[in-house]
Amino acid sequence: MMFRRVFHGKSYHRLVIALLVTGSLGGCATLPHTATLNAPQTAEVASIADYLNGLRQFTAQFQQTGFLGQSEGQLWVSRPGRLRLRYVPAAAKDMVANHGVLVIRNLADGATTTARLDRSPLGLLLAPTITLSGPIGIDAVSDTGPTLSVRLYDKNDPQQGTLTLGFSRAPLTL
Repeated sequence: MMFRRVFHGKSYHRLVIALLVTGSLGGCATLPHTATLNAPQTAEVASIADYLNGLRQFTAQFQQTGFLGQSEGQLWVSRPGRLRLRYVPAAAKDMVANHGVLVIRNLADGATTTARLDRSPLGLLLAPTITLSGPIGIDAVSDTGPTLSVRLYDKNDPQQGTLTLGFSRAPLTL
């Protein structure tokens, strides 16, 4: 209910996020590595960081791929620190993050699982200041002309997976 109030403001953004979970349960997944960026890519990544730091609240459609297959749904973010993921009905899951804890609720049977938010790539979106360097690694930058995507991971815990953000250009929007 708390997120319903937060997202009725004028600052309502849409983006598409792909979340690839390659955690230890994935078994044979390849760990991300830091890509070597050329000068234009470095400038674009700096623009992306500035843009993301200007977003305090947004919503997104997401796709998640992991060891259990692919699922999708809706994501709401209120930075710093809060998010909600609602999976499409087939997956019947709801995730809420607040105060550094991620709570996963199975809507079919009511079972609840908790985990530290810093054990998920989603934590990259919830920092007070998003810095796309230092502990955040960039695994890939894909440029298709009108669109740009950046795949991020936590260098301190790369087995947790990657987070891919897709952007449109002119103006830069998620």
